Amino acid sequence: MERSAPTLTTAVAVTTFMFAFTYVPQAIVLAFIDGPLAVVSAVFVVLSESSSIASLVSRRFFVEEALFDTFDAVSPLLSSAASRPH
Repeated sequence: MERSAPTLTTAVAVTTFMFAFTYVPQAIVLAFIDGPLAVVSAVFVVLSESSSIASLVSRRFFVEEALFDTFDAVSPLLSSAASRPH
């Protein structure tokens, strides 16, 4: 759980920021396109954008470290398996 905390925090922060600053403008623009469904469409647009941004930020700052940790944990196992006679 300690490894997923930064990613979850990032996702919540990005989603909150996006709803606070981009929901209303997007709902207004979508009102011209979707009519009364603009309120619902804007929710999905903001969630989609937030997901993309959170994914990019998480991969850049958190996932790379986890990959190195995983490689470091698996590397001794692979070297010991390679040194055993077949």
